[in-house]
Amino acid sequence: MVQCKRCNQTFIAAEHSTRSLCRKCLDFVGTVVKSHKPRPFKYSDATGDHHARKVEKAKVPGVNRDYSGISKKLGSSKRAHSDVGSQVALGRPQLVRAKGQEPMPQTVDDMRLEAQPSIVQPNLMQLQCMTLFIPFDAGNNFYKQNAKKGTFQTDLVPRQDNKFSPFGQLDVQRPIREFNNKLLPGQSPFERKAVAKTDSDIGDQYNEIVNKHILECTDVNAWKAVHARHEFTRHQQLTQLVPEVIFLSEELVHAPFPDVLQPCPQLKYRKIGSIKDLASTRVDPKNEIAAYVLHDDMVATRTIYNVRLLIRPSSLEKGHQKYEKWLCVQKIAFPHVYIEVAGVHLDANYTKHTAKDDKEQTLEEVGQFARDNGIDALLGDLNMDSFELRGGFFPNRYSFAQTGSSSGSIKPVYTVSHSSSDAKKNYMGGMIVNLDQVQTEPMHWLGHDMIALSRTLDDEFYSDHPAIMANYVKTFT
Repeated sequence: MVQCKRCNQTFIAAEHSTRSLCRKCLDFVGTVVKSHKPRPFKYSDATGDHHARKVEKAKVPGVNRDYSGISKKLGSSKRAHSDVGSQVALGRPQLVRAKGQEPMPQTVDDMRLEAQPSIVQPNLMQLQCMTLFIPFDAGNNFYKQNAKKGTFQTDLVPRQDNKFSPFGQLDVQRPIREFNNKLLPGQSPFERKAVAKTDSDIGDQYNEIVNKHILECTDVNAWKAVHARHEFTRHQQLTQLVPEVIFLSEELVHAPFPDVLQPCPQLKYRKIGSIKDLASTRVDPKNEIAAYVLHDDMVATRTIYNVRLLIRPSSLEKGHQKYEKWLCVQKIAFPHVYIEVAGVHLDANYTKHTAKDDKEQTLEEVGQFARDNGIDALLGDLNMDSFELRGGFFPNRYSFAQTGSSSGSIKPVYTVSHSSSDAKKNYMGGMIVNLDQVQTEPMHWLGHDMIALSRTLDDEFYSDHPAIMANYVKTFT
């Protein structure tokens, strides 16, 4: 027997059912929480000044922060870092729980219905979805071309209006898209020239590839400590520290994607679906995407994951309609309370969209299709640059450095690299399409909300694109 946290009535909870709300209140929540009605998607709405947003998230009352050399007095805090235990996020109160305590349900009540006593006030519900997208080149061996040349990166200093300056040329300010389609200014080696892995090597090393990326972009000591404590909320705690969803893309013919990924003893991911599993027709291996979710055999979780396939008409080629296949993962908490991220590999014809207008028109069409189908964000190989977008900026590193002489100022610096076979574009990216409810938040103390990783293991290339990680947060009121 447990007590409903909404109406205070006692009820019998089966092992597989919720232990927070009785069936009557659960049904009530499902009727009150309406599906979010999407507004039309506009490319212009999805663009943004990425560093200005990072500064806004880090605002502290009375503290002066340097924004590209402009000192500003910051007012009262509207946003705060959304680590576990934060009391403010997105300007709305968040329920705070003690360390190790089961998270309290945050439901929506209709205060006008006097017959339904209100125990839990309307509040913010926050869902995290950390996604690691690992592309493998199953098409034309482009990764072997990368291996022969190596890859490069450069340091860019953010300026106002989403413009950037090369670290050694602060008098030059350009939109970041203008740094593409050409060599990066002042570039330095990111991954040295090396050999390319064979199909069999990659097939044997899926776990090692995944593990390398998790180690690169997470607080390893933190999630190992959580695992060692073996608390009953272990799964929920781990999802805030490590990737919760992993997409593998472009299956190799002789190295099929595994049913289980276990990159290390503490982390295990089970395959919940793939395009090949869901499609009614044959799927070209280079268009295959598989989805994996964090799984714990020893600790139960009430989180529900659902996977579905979306098919989008993309372009005409030689008189025939081409179609994109998107693999979409939903993380579900209550009816109408979910976050959904689509792993995508967009039409290869979009590589021709180097003109600004062509790219923006296509991404607006892609974004509208996603909104029409209830997608919150998409992530993967867009086959065109997407730096300016909310959810599209994937630097290799974010840091601070002193510019000029010893008397120079300390400025924020983004280290960025290209991710295409000619090393002059950046195709790996993402786009937040539910602009009202979804944004990215820092994953942990490293400060990255989105990050591009590498395309090598043991200094050998396995892909022509880097893996990318994004931490999505969706709010409900």
